Amino acid sequence: YDVAIRISRLTDSTLIAKKLADFRLVLCASPDFVEQHGRPQKPRDLLQLPAIVDTNWKGRNNWILVDDDGKEVTVTVNSLFEVNSPEVAKRAALAGLGVTMAPYFSVERELKIGALVSLLENRIPAGGGVYAVYPHRRHVPAKVRVFVDFMARWFRENGIDQDNAGELAD
Repeated sequence: YDVAIRISRLTDSTLIAKKLADFRLVLCASPDFVEQHGRPQKPRDLLQLPAIVDTNWKGRNNWILVDDDGKEVTVTVNSLFEVNSPEVAKRAALAGLGVTMAPYFSVERELKIGALVSLLENRIPAGGGVYAVYPHRRHVPAKVRVFVDFMARWFRENGIDQDNAGELAD
């Protein structure tokens, strides 16, 4: 492969990464679910709640949150069921079946109209993004440069990227 698009928090790699846009997750549930089960106050409170897990995320039911000391902790949630689509996870949450961790862009509308409520907002780690990744080479092939520059421009022009205005460098 010449280029891959990754949506995550990148770990150290031998690959070159160009951030195309910010990406964040939201822990959410329906207002009825929160009324019935209560609003979690700490990451460990999630252990008592049914969860809707999107298996596209490599951690599956191991959700990474921030504890009282500001350190990242892994909470293994009780998976009510697993889906492979953020859209299906959102619909299950809307139906009041549990809490889910979803990409903000997939639940933005529902959060704005109050059909879903955000939970533990200050406990979600920052730093996620949409990245173009490619092998380190002394000279980046023209096709890779053109594609990555196009993707960066597309995200910027569509209001998805607020921070990255630079073009691909060697």
